Amino acid sequence: MANQPPLNYLPVALCRFSYIGIISLAHHLRQIPAFNSLDDNQLRAAAIAILSAGATTDGNHSVAPHRFHPIYSDLNNKNKTRMPWRHGLRDWCLQTAFDLLVMIDRAGGGATMLIHTPATRPPGTNAVVGEAKMEVLLPKVLLEERPAVGFALSHIVQYFAEHVAVPAMLRFDDAANTSAWPNAGAPAPPSERGLNQPVIPISNSPRYVFYGRPPGDLDAIISQQVHGHPPLPPPIPAPIPALTPAPTAPPPTQTPPAAAPAAPAAASTHVAQAEDDDDWVVEEDGEERKMVSPRGKPRIKLALSSRDPYSAEELRAWGEANYNDVDDEQEPDGARSAKGKQRQRDSPRDPRLAAKLGALQLRIGELESIKVAHELESAHLAETVAGLNERVAELQEVNTTQDMEIIGLRSALRSALTERGDGTNFHTSRVGTPTRMSRSSTTDTFGNTPRGAAPSTPSSPSTGSSISSVSSVSTSTASTSTPRRTHARLGVMTPTRSSQLPTTPSRSTRYSVDVFGLASDRVVSGAHLPDTTHDVLRDVYETSSMEQWVPRLQRDIPGCTLELALALANAMADDATSAGGREA
Repeated sequence: MANQPPLNYLPVALCRFSYIGIISLAHHLRQIPAFNSLDDNQLRAAAIAILSAGATTDGNHSVAPHRFHPIYSDLNNKNKTRMPWRHGLRDWCLQTAFDLLVMIDRAGGGATMLIHTPATRPPGTNAVVGEAKMEVLLPKVLLEERPAVGFALSHIVQYFAEHVAVPAMLRFDDAANTSAWPNAGAPAPPSERGLNQPVIPISNSPRYVFYGRPPGDLDAIISQQVHGHPPLPPPIPAPIPALTPAPTAPPPTQTPPAAAPAAPAAASTHVAQAEDDDDWVVEEDGEERKMVSPRGKPRIKLALSSRDPYSAEELRAWGEANYNDVDDEQEPDGARSAKGKQRQRDSPRDPRLAAKLGALQLRIGELESIKVAHELESAHLAETVAGLNERVAELQEVNTTQDMEIIGLRSALRSALTERGDGTNFHTSRVGTPTRMSRSSTTDTFGNTPRGAAPSTPSSPSTGSSISSVSSVSTSTASTSTPRRTHARLGVMTPTRSSQLPTTPSRSTRYSVDVFGLASDRVVSGAHLPDTTHDVLRDVYETSSMEQWVPRLQRDIPGCTLELALALANAMADDATSAGGREA
């Protein structure tokens, strides 16, 4: 074929979003004279844009629970070995996306922020915020002209790391476990990749690399930059007013003054005193102080200063709420003091009690988080078990189907043995002459003899008893998943197909499975595929265009990888081209 590209490049029609698809399409673009002077980065960016166009609206967004998208298996190899996705292809795609967004900001004058996390981390480390890595695009001009914007953007990245990147790493672990991918290895200490990183990492371009920080560290760093010191601790609550001792009562033997008011008058005087309290007294330092008593409890004196953040009414209400209604005058001074201290310790404003309540609330929150984590883990395990049960049911169904095929083949073999006894084991040639077919007479679709097999020769009727009974078996339901049990090939050749391509040969109907071609047979043998694979190749060749060969082969051949499908498609094209040259 003239101007045929090297074998490691795919035709344009077969290029898909993969490493070989991108480099193949970039190679074909370079063959255009106007593009010959472009560098590799520009051609790869064009190929990536062409192969990924329409992905947002193609409807291919559904992914099974705890599974990877099918394209992930193609890019990372179904054999669980590393492929170029993590060694260059991911960086090509990210750089192309970043370049396009930068041009959008330049053209429109706007500001764009993009955050991408690979959801991976160093082997053996835990899925914590400190191991999260983010590839970030930031508006560099805005950061240079308004540095305060960097604080907001850094907060956004940190929030993304805590609430998006960590769940993404956990889901990656679930999908890897469900797919039985290789283990990450022995546990390793934290990598501390983001240790001592600034608020905005240093970069000469709008592309930055961030790592997650422990919660609270970012606020401390920003406060250090803004105020020059770490953030101040929260304010300490105002102290509880001190209880001052009341003046000692006169001795019991002292006689009250003659002008002492009667009982009702004393009560009214007490109420007025509770309302007015003591007068303000100016201290040496200029501070004003006075004593406040709760209503009905004149022996309780609470000190109030003009510098206190609360008023006299608030202090009086506090005293009424924290002292009982028992007449304190009837209790010894020691008992009153002990009760006052006990009430002070039981008050909600006591710092020790508040600290205990805070610790209990934190512990309750931790237990609730542990409970939620256990519930999520149980749900994940239940879904995993359900998926495994579904897979077991599928395998059982496949096993049943294969058993039925084996039974059908045995029945066909018995029928063949019966026909052999009647001496009717004949095949019809192209011109209609009855001839016997030797077991070794197998040529490919295009008339070639595969793998050094000798050409077939007609045998006389007297040798009919030596013909293998298996060669006369006719089956139209052979499955590509049924293993080859003998060296004979079973099946019925399809009728001759008229094709518009001059390379399409004509074929005759005979009771033997032909190989598709010499090149195809070498690939089938090298991959240890069953001989019935040639039936699949022939069906794909006859019913599909060349652009559909690779997806059809992946779909119709069990376990067929993208690389094997490409090799088979190239071999089929070589066989068809060789046959076309002979016929011409």
